[in-house]
Amino acid sequence: MPLSINFQIDTHIKSFPARESHYSRKDNNGVIYLSPDLNISKMYNMYLEKHEPGYLVANRQDQTVQPIVKYAYFANRFSTNFNIHFSNPRSDTCQKCDQLQNMIKSETNEDAINELKLEKEIHIRKAEVFYTDMKRFSTEAKLKDSVELLSFDYQQNMALPYVPAGDVFYKRQLWSYNFCIHSAKTKKSYFFMYDESTAKKGQNEVISFLNYYFLNILSPDVNMVYLFSDNCSAQNKNKLLFAYLSALVNTPTNNIKHIVHRYPEPGHSFLACDRCFGHIEKLRRKVERVYLPTEYEKMVKDTNKNYNVIHVTQDMIYNYNDYLTPLCKKIITNTNKVKFLIMSYRYVEYKSEGIYCSISGNSTAKELYSLEKVGSKLLLDQRFLHELYNGPIQLKQAKYNDVQQLAAKYVPNEHQWFYNNLQVLDTPNEQLSDSE
Repeated sequence: MPLSINFQIDTHIKSFPARESHYSRKDNNGVIYLSPDLNISKMYNMYLEKHEPGYLVANRQDQTVQPIVKYAYFANRFSTNFNIHFSNPRSDTCQKCDQLQNMIKSETNEDAINELKLEKEIHIRKAEVFYTDMKRFSTEAKLKDSVELLSFDYQQNMALPYVPAGDVFYKRQLWSYNFCIHSAKTKKSYFFMYDESTAKKGQNEVISFLNYYFLNILSPDVNMVYLFSDNCSAQNKNKLLFAYLSALVNTPTNNIKHIVHRYPEPGHSFLACDRCFGHIEKLRRKVERVYLPTEYEKMVKDTNKNYNVIHVTQDMIYNYNDYLTPLCKKIITNTNKVKFLIMSYRYVEYKSEGIYCSISGNSTAKELYSLEKVGSKLLLDQRFLHELYNGPIQLKQAKYNDVQQLAAKYVPNEHQWFYNNLQVLDTPNEQLSDSE
């Protein structure tokens, strides 16, 4: 194939907006992600529409004409020259399971094969402990008024505007976010929904939503909470969340005195939230067009009678980072001076005497850590918390342009107000959305 054709194919593939994993930018081996609604076949058809329209016309007229670039050649070049996936990027795909299975297949030594199989079996058994605990603690929450189990996570980003048109794949779109907290006790799910001009998807948002739930939704009879989430460091597993939960159990005015947070083995983190998201996605696939965030909110409400939507506004999100960081220098160990390795822990327990952490997920094999505080106690005082945002988040110029072009082309006049209110980044020092 001539170099000019290969260059044309490569340019076409690169024209689709891609993003790195939000969860594992440092260790995703250079993988970039396109929209999960795309696939190689769709990209190939778009290539023909752009560069070989004559072939499409002839094909529709049942003329025997071969394209210059055949699908097999396009697909092969895509696979061999680009490290691209079509899916929601997550670090929780089990790389260890895949790696061990590949090593088993390629190994010829019987003893080595048996060792690898044993390692994989141990890994899977450790993963099963997470689900065993979740089932056991869920039963406890249903039987005892004083106990609750909550699982929480973000759904895959939902695009705005959402329309059945090929050119949306070439454009950056606005994201609508959906953070779910599911109660094992009541079987109800609460969805905190907002778009990226309102807030981001960081640790301050996650803590604000958890705190909102504890203050406004959780039964006052509950004093013991089990938390289940994945290992995403930007949201669910970071020192700010550790500091918040530690302060929560030490605050006299708070009813919660004991918290256990369970994290799964990476790649094995199916939660009740994911089941909710699956039901929402099933309904979303039946909807052809979505123009406003409130339409996604209605969609979630209509999915199940136990789904409750909380419309997020900026006054609900607080700057826990600025409040807690000056009060808490770092986390240290009180017992064996073991280094605190936050991402390795699968079991974290918060009590008044400190934080108990276990790498194995087994509560009997835990180390006691404490927060090095400025002052005697790390407490929560809502009076000293400040709102995180003071105005709409501005979009980068390129993204703003793409969203406005799509809105002008596909969004009806009665919904244009939402896109007209979006703000564009003026200077590098201003607040901006970090979602591309």
